[in-house]
Amino acid sequence: MRVLITGGAGYIGLELAYRLESISEVHSITLLDSLNRDNYNIFSGLRKFESNKINFIEGDILDNRVLAKCIESNDLIFHLAGQVPSELGSVSPHHFEQINNWGLSNIVDTMEAYYTPKILVNFSTLSVFGFGEVNIDEDKPNPSDYYSVSKLRGERHLKRLAGGGHHRYLNLRLPTVYGYSKNLRIDCPINRLVFDANFKKRIQIHGENNGVSPYIYIKDLLDFVVKVSIAQTDNASGHYYPPFINVDSFSVYEVLKEIHPNLEVIILDQGVYNRDLVLSGNDLEVIEDKDNRRLKQALIEFTKTFTF
Repeated sequence: MRVLITGGAGYIGLELAYRLESISEVHSITLLDSLNRDNYNIFSGLRKFESNKINFIEGDILDNRVLAKCIESNDLIFHLAGQVPSELGSVSPHHFEQINNWGLSNIVDTMEAYYTPKILVNFSTLSVFGFGEVNIDEDKPNPSDYYSVSKLRGERHLKRLAGGGHHRYLNLRLPTVYGYSKNLRIDCPINRLVFDANFKKRIQIHGENNGVSPYIYIKDLLDFVVKVSIAQTDNASGHYYPPFINVDSFSVYEVLKEIHPNLEVIILDQGVYNRDLVLSGNDLEVIEDKDNRRLKQALIEFTKTFTF
């Protein structure tokens, strides 16, 4: 099996490459990345790839020539390249649309040119459902920001693959991912809280209420990805949902307080109420995390990855 990972130098993409490298069925892994997030950690450090399976190509998913070369020579495509929201700066709506929508369209267009069967694993988001209490069985997405709108628009291109009869797609609608990566995204909410707790001994929580949202630990996500894409290669085209826990900022604070007894907390934006996203549906596996045990185990493991 020959694998392509778009966004291969990114937060999830790089960790996925390390995981796939150890799987015997995977013979080669091509990492395609534009490096526009300055993810140069992929080229340095003592944590090296242990085989000659890995190949890196610097390129953009909007570059048809580069994309065609990469897709032609691979059987399984993990599409992770995308424009993500950031708490550390603003992003133009145009960038979301260009990369998340038309970037995926470009991948689908390129795949349609080949008759050799290929599988596309697209990494989307649960935020396409917006906020509130949502039953996913009704399949009524209601995105509420530029990011989730662009991801939903991108999803619609996938149906062309199923209709063509040659290729299949697995659309993974992900909760927010947290945990260690060699290219750590510090702007992810839990990652920021864990980082600040460890190095500043002080965290900031925004808003008065909990603001419950679905989260998944990055190791659990990688287990799920391998399961649906490699261990079960006959999965039909459609939407797939990894197991997740519902987390709120105050639960994270309570766990971090156990790990760092002298931790301070500052509550900002008092009077502002965060919006919840509570999902239900037959295809969902919502893990009940009694007493925050699963979250605590993950955050302790995450904290141990810091150098000091």
